[in-house]
Amino acid sequence: MNELVDRLGRDLSDRILEAFKASAFGNSYTFHPSRLPDSARQDAAQFLAFLAAPEEKAVKDLGEARAGQGLGLQSVLALGRVLRQSCLRVSELDGNSPAAAVEMADRYLDAYLTGYFKGWEADLLREQERTRKAYFASLFGREEGSATP
Repeated sequence: MNELVDRLGRDLSDRILEAFKASAFGNSYTFHPSRLPDSARQDAAQFLAFLAAPEEKAVKDLGEARAGQGLGLQSVLALGRVLRQSCLRVSELDGNSPAAAVEMADRYLDAYLTGYFKGWEADLLREQERTRKAYFASLFGREEGSATP
């Protein structure tokens, strides 16, 4: 059984990497392509850990971190497709219900996306604040707060 899990884990990591590479142009410039292999391995390991013990906090944290690192939405959606397909494949090998397999992938993705959009929103708010400060600095020639518009 461990051999099967190891093989599926390696296969899952490879499939996630291919999905990340195919959608790499949708990532932010801050998410360098050289990070794709490590990110794919980490995401595969987190998913396998989730299947063993469905704890959502670590998944949300990973999703939030990926948003902060600049992983694009297309890459996240591609990750979702790979996870669902892998769950379906495993359910066929084990003779389990495909619906239950997809439900686990969906639970994982719900947590991942919750964290991802939390991180995305935080980044957006930081960028808006930087833009606001730059705007006021350009108007008044100094930092905002030292003069009122």
